[in-house]
Amino acid sequence: MELNVKEYVKMIARRWWIVALIVAIGSAATAWIQSSLISPVYEASSKLIVSTAPEATSDAGAGGARIDFESVRANVALIGTYMEIMTSPMVLDEVAARLPEMDLTGSRLQGMVKVGTVPETQVLDVYVRDTSYERAAKIAATVTEVFRERVSQMLGVNNVAYLNEANPDSPSAPVNRSMTLFLALSFVASAIVGIGAVTMMEAFNDTVRTEEDLERHFGIGALALVPTYGKQADSSAITTSGVGERKHVTINP
Repeated sequence: MELNVKEYVKMIARRWWIVALIVAIGSAATAWIQSSLISPVYEASSKLIVSTAPEATSDAGAGGARIDFESVRANVALIGTYMEIMTSPMVLDEVAARLPEMDLTGSRLQGMVKVGTVPETQVLDVYVRDTSYERAAKIAATVTEVFRERVSQMLGVNNVAYLNEANPDSPSAPVNRSMTLFLALSFVASAIVGIGAVTMMEAFNDTVRTEEDLERHFGIGALALVPTYGKQADSSAITTSGVGERKHVTINP
């Protein structure tokens, strides 16, 4: 069935309630699923800077130390190594052992702990996701603590400083819930489904309503029209008795 834009708009307007009903059902279902069926997931993060101690020199000024840019480059090159150490079983198994109340294992922590970095810097970002923000923050703190001990023992790096530490008392919003975004997506998807349903209903509807429908379905034009009029104030009505012939009938009270 070929429709021009005007006919298509009329078709949607004629069955607007179907589109509105589908949108309402879709939006309500999305809100219910988000609030009732999906468990909230929280993310706690810590930011570290890892470096060797600056060298003390006689010409370093009042601070007594200067930045060794070669050491900085070496530390940047070691960032990948630091990331591997932080997510290694050696570190995560120790974290699980220090948090017995959480009933965790090193393999389970591997799915909860993510480590990132800012390119060309000595900064490490530690992210932990859990259904409890307090638990996530505690795990992040323990991971960084164990990492500092292990990297000092293995590589002699003892200058690991916090730039930002996860605070268990300042929970953030769940990362897997964005009601506004999901409702907007649901609205658009439901509207598309509703319009598609109306289009399919119209495509399979062979009812002839207008002269254009008659010509479109059967390829023939109308010979005559039978108009319908309501009762007039002067108790008169107009009827059609034949093609091109009109008859005026007056009904006496």
